[in-house]
Amino acid sequence: FDPFRYLVYALFCTSSCWASDLYLPNILSDTGTSRPSRSEHPQGRPLPEECNAEAHTDYGGDPAFVWGMSFRVRDAAECCEACQAHARECYSPEVKGTLFWKPAISGEGKCGGHLLRGETVVCNTWVYCGEQQCFSFDIHNHSRGECWLKHVTNPERPEPWNGGEYPRVMRESPRELWPWAVSKEVWPLEMPQKNSWTAGVLTPPGGRVVHRDPEDRPDWHHKFCAKHGPC
Repeated sequence: FDPFRYLVYALFCTSSCWASDLYLPNILSDTGTSRPSRSEHPQGRPLPEECNAEAHTDYGGDPAFVWGMSFRVRDAAECCEACQAHARECYSPEVKGTLFWKPAISGEGKCGGHLLRGETVVCNTWVYCGEQQCFSFDIHNHSRGECWLKHVTNPERPEPWNGGEYPRVMRESPRELWPWAVSKEVWPLEMPQKNSWTAGVLTPPGGRVVHRDPEDRPDWHHKFCAKHGPC
């Protein structure tokens, strides 16, 4: 342990440094190589392997079981725990209205009896904002503590996947050309270099998360790159 090095890190590291130190288990890039893994998140508690936490990542999903702006948790680990609780407790329409999680900061999570193609679906995807403000292509101001619980069809290849860096050509384009022209009232800054969010999926035992880039990117990514790229 080098106390001087630790002090320098603590004084000069920003919130983006914390986000990059998540535990990253069992996640493969499109080259099939494992990414570096860490045992805990310095801003919160350790993240279990089954959370498959990934920094600078956001996943789509349908349905969304809670409205993240009013469902606020203390850290990424709690967001994952809430998703696990929903998967465990909200197993049928008969439990609709049952409280499955009380967040540490605000809100409450109740089972909604969500159906997809006639079958009950539960949470297998979580998305957490761990920065003071998190960028997103929408009309809302997203801030620290938001936790979104969602469902994806294939948790071992979750899509749409919005992870890593935004393409340089997208970041440097005029705001009106962004995939969604986010107003300056919502986001007065330039588009960040990397995605602001932290996300993960609940996989079956032994499951491994794979991303195919750019195939798994959101529609807005493909449309922008086709028109203004290459990305």
